[in-house]
Amino acid sequence: MINSIDDEVEKEIERCLDLDTPKSFFLFAGAGSGKTRSLVNALNYIKNNYKEIFLSQGKYVGVITYTNAARDEIIHRTNEDPIFHIATIHGFCWTAIQGFNEDIRAFLKEDLKIRIEELNAEINSARNTNTKTYRDKTHRREKAEKRLVELDSIYEFTYNPNSNTQYGKDSLNHSEVISLTIHFFKNKPIFQSIFVQKYPFLLIDESQDTHQELIEALLELEDNNKSHFLIGLIGDDMQRIYLQGKHDLPLYIKNIKKHWATPQKKMNHRSQKRIIDLANNIRHESDNIKQYPRDDKLDGHVHLFILKNTADNSLENEVKICSKMAEITQDTLWNQEDKVKKLYLEHRMAAIQQDFIELYDIFYADNKYKSLILEGSISELSFFSKLITPLMEALSQNDNFKVMEIVRNSSTILKGIESSLTLTEVVTIETLSDLKKSVQKLADLFCSDRDFNFLDVLTILEEEKIFTIPSKLDEAFHVYQNIIKTQKVEEQDANTVWIQFLTVPYQQLINYTKYINDETSYATHHGVKGLEFDRVMVIMNDYAKKGRGGLSASYEKLFGVVPESETDFKNQREGKQTDLQRTRRLFYVTSTRAKESLALVVYTDSPDIVESKMLSRQWFVEDEITRL
Repeated sequence: MINSIDDEVEKEIERCLDLDTPKSFFLFAGAGSGKTRSLVNALNYIKNNYKEIFLSQGKYVGVITYTNAARDEIIHRTNEDPIFHIATIHGFCWTAIQGFNEDIRAFLKEDLKIRIEELNAEINSARNTNTKTYRDKTHRREKAEKRLVELDSIYEFTYNPNSNTQYGKDSLNHSEVISLTIHFFKNKPIFQSIFVQKYPFLLIDESQDTHQELIEALLELEDNNKSHFLIGLIGDDMQRIYLQGKHDLPLYIKNIKKHWATPQKKMNHRSQKRIIDLANNIRHESDNIKQYPRDDKLDGHVHLFILKNTADNSLENEVKICSKMAEITQDTLWNQEDKVKKLYLEHRMAAIQQDFIELYDIFYADNKYKSLILEGSISELSFFSKLITPLMEALSQNDNFKVMEIVRNSSTILKGIESSLTLTEVVTIETLSDLKKSVQKLADLFCSDRDFNFLDVLTILEEEKIFTIPSKLDEAFHVYQNIIKTQKVEEQDANTVWIQFLTVPYQQLINYTKYINDETSYATHHGVKGLEFDRVMVIMNDYAKKGRGGLSASYEKLFGVVPESETDFKNQREGKQTDLQRTRRLFYVTSTRAKESLALVVYTDSPDIVESKMLSRQWFVEDEITRL
């Protein structure tokens, strides 16, 4: 198989990118196919042929990416050219709707009125007014009514990309930005006209995971403007890992959007042949799409390790497996922890392994925070990870300069001071002395032998007034203190996320932060899409899902141990996702990160069945299976 098999794909995309006769396209790009290269090539083609026209007419190429890392990579590879507007979905949508203040106000008013009416109906029909549910709905109604009153006083709306909650009355949250954009695309002709004139080309990476309703609104927009507006969707339904994505998007394009081009990349430039063969087998029952290796990648190793289900010996097993892989592959780097990427299909498995399970379970169990804990974007946690933890590290290292820099930039006492000159003029020696004593109390806590928690940290911060504590944390702290004082636990207090959070060991946040920032050898499918590693270990353990926060994935269904349930069959008939379908996709995404060698680790109650099923499906041969 020659390496140039996909060259025609690039040419077909270029033919679509004609400013006079644009043709929308869906580019199928499987794992390792070089979709980012194709996207950058398309952007460079536009720049080389239309840059002067775009600049003179105030036009841009819109590019929507799924992650900040992908956005930054594409910006870098296109040399930050001004005709490209490259952003994540929320950032792009906000840029599109920013400035339409009256339309935003009208939408929010109508939305809030509907929400208040619904809450009124639920509150009025409640039989028991002394429940947490009743109080929650009453509180939500009060907040909605307050915001409705405030809307007329807002001159200009803003958007805060770092939080899912409003920082001010004029600030929109993530979901509102998406909802507003969808509404404008569907109901505002002037907005639609302005948008297609500004963005004659709109390219969407990871389109299979882009919000379904937004994709549908854009597809409708393209229908009405196809003579002068092009959408380029890039993706692979087998790599769809989020529920909000449009189901079977390629099939929809093929059957409904028959005027679209549908180029397909067939090469996998990332992996060795043996890994590609396994990937083809994994997706065979989904769509039977096959990829082909490069001429220089005709080797590689995959190995399945089957272990009896257990709760607490996975670390020991991982060491054994790495040693075994070093023997199999003749690659001694398998014995170096920092040279092996260990992937979990679920965050909860990593939370157990990396010891932040209490922290994870508390937030994942709450719908308001479920997605935010996966993304690492809970602002109150950032208060600790970006302020308190760096201060802790500076104090432990006796780095007085760093300590003073952190305190000067963030201290409530020193807030507003811009330079060391102003500092000496405004702040008295007595104030600095008191501040030093306050910081020393934190240092004593951090250096203590006991496993301190967030309550311990907040107690000092509350007493010493060193930093401004975020409102949710401050409220939770005082409620907790009242509980201690009165010995009375109100129902709504006992179940509050932030009340539970206070007693979690602080070390769990440090562990979680390292994990979410990819500073450990562990990761999940969420964080590694598009990435690649020479040596990969995929760890699958249904045991880790037990308890709060487990996702709807089942490795034992994938490996034939557990049959599909009636619910699975019902979901399949209704066109909904089943556990098996989801698990197969996650397994595909993690397995295809490997370039050279891949170790697959499955914990099961039925090792014999797993081995038998894998051999009968021909996913592995006998020499590629080890029982531990």
